Amino acid sequence: MHPSNQNQFDALTSFCYNCGKGNLRKLVSDRDAATVGQKLLLYYKSEGKALDGLVRRREEESALFGS
Repeated sequence: MHPSNQNQFDALTSFCYNCGKGNLRKLVSDRDAATVGQKLLLYYKSEGKALDGLVRRREEESALFGS
C-alpha cells in the first residue's frame, strides 16, 4: 500500500516513529487502505499491557488516516 494522500502519509509517519519500520511494514504489507486504517487500532500495547496513551494515539492516527 502506498499512501495516496498527505493525511495517510502523516498518520503512517507517526505510527512508524512510535512503533518502528518493522511494524509499519507488517501493517501495510498486502493490505488496502481501508484495512490499514482499521489495523492501526490494534497496536495499543507495550510489554503486553494496554496503555491509554497508545489507545488515544492509534485512534488519532486512524482518524487522520481516514480523512
